[in-house]
Amino acid sequence: MLTVGSRSVAVTVDEVLDLLALADGDLAHRRELPGIDPRLVRAVGQRAGGAFIVLDLDALLGPLLTH
Repeated sequence: MLTVGSRSVAVTVDEVLDLLALADGDLAHRRELPGIDPRLVRAVGQRAGGAFIVLDLDALLGPLLTH
C-alpha cells in the first residue's frame, strides 16, 4: 500500500530484484540522468559500483490519480 498525495494506492509487482537498507546520507539529491525525466527522480544512490534511483511516487502516480 502506498500513499500518494492524500490517496492510498495498492500496487503489485512482477518481481523484486533487490531490497536495500540505507542509512541517512546514502542517497544524493536528484540529478540529471540520461533518458530519465528528472521530475520523477527523488534521489540517486550507489551500491556495488552501480547507480540506482529512488522514484518520486507522487510525481509518477499523482497525475494518474487526479482524473
